[in-house]
Amino acid sequence: MSYINKDELLNSLTEEDIVNICAELGNGEYKKDSNGNLMFNTFLCHRGDSPHKLIYYPHPNTEMYPNHKTPIWHCYTCSRTTDT
Repeated sequence: MSYINKDELLNSLTEEDIVNICAELGNGEYKKDSNGNLMFNTFLCHRGDSPHKLIYYPHPNTEMYPNHKTPIWHCYTCSRTTDT
């Protein structure tokens, strides 16, 4: 049996994949920040409606997020960071 490597999978997702996945989860509307990162409202992370405070970082800053080598999500409403 072969297994899917989570990190390889996360690193293979395109921006279009992320937008499509979010749309399937009920939030396909997004903006981009000044660095081109996708910004969604917080509906996806905790059913909140804070506008565009859930940011997808495809290449996280390793100084800011030293434990994350794969794309991450950060919610600026609840300050949670995750890669899944």
